[in-house]
Amino acid sequence: MRVFWLPMKTRALLVAWLVVALVLPGIAQSSAGDQSEFVCSKESPQGSCVPPKLIHGPDPKYPRAARKDKIEGKVILEAIVGPDGVPSRVTVNQPLRDDLDRSAVDSVYGWTFSPATHDGKPVVAKVKIEVNFRLLRGVVDGPHKNR
Repeated sequence: MRVFWLPMKTRALLVAWLVVALVLPGIAQSSAGDQSEFVCSKESPQGSCVPPKLIHGPDPKYPRAARKDKIEGKVILEAIVGPDGVPSRVTVNQPLRDDLDRSAVDSVYGWTFSPATHDGKPVVAKVKIEVNFRLLRGVVDGPHKNR
């Protein structure tokens, strides 16, 4: 029996439906006072903040060693999404294994979001992201070999 990464459609559902939860208490303003430095959170008044949404999220690479060792699980990350929708300062909150953690972080740096908004203006947001690594069991190389 060989082990493979999930089909593209399933991977897209698992990874694209990442958990994007705002985690900062309240709306903070930097000392610069720039409107783009406001940070949205789940504590913001209803309707004043809209969280960032994933626009493009390439799948993380499943490291060969982790696949060989049949390691599965999730990596919980935290990132800052800027007013331009680009993630920065991606950190691992709940690690799984070094190579999988690195793959998850590298993948998120390649993602793009629609930015969070506060009163209709793009703002900085801190997000929590769950990246799942799952193997599909019992699939043989290509459909022609399943017969």
